[in-house]
Amino acid sequence: MKRLGRLRLKILVNFRLISPPFEGGGRGGCVFMKSNKQSLNETLLSVAEIDPSLPSLDLHGLSVHEAELEVDHFLSQQLFYEEPVVKIICGAGTGVLADAIWEFVQKHPMVQRANSKGSEIFVVL
Repeated sequence: MKRLGRLRLKILVNFRLISPPFEGGGRGGCVFMKSNKQSLNETLLSVAEIDPSLPSLDLHGLSVHEAELEVDHFLSQQLFYEEPVVKIICGAGTGVLADAIWEFVQKHPMVQRANSKGSEIFVVL
């Protein structure tokens, strides 16, 4: 069960066999791997766009350096609270802040996937 804001989602993740079982059958010795983690992240991003209770950070009025510090702190905090998806609001303006934060988020080690939609960036942790 995944929690996304106030929504609770039951998401089934398919597994695929990546190594054969040992002789004797059964499940002993089988190695399974999630085969569609990317699909899970895409689903979380899609649902996040319509969830008004999503944790968000508004960066209006901040410099690029200040905004990067705030984003880093916000992502750490939300990961601690086990929030799977967050929203970062950059504002339209000239686009300098939005571009800088987009690049920052893409390189951030806690970010699994991100999606930019206008002046908002949705991030899967």
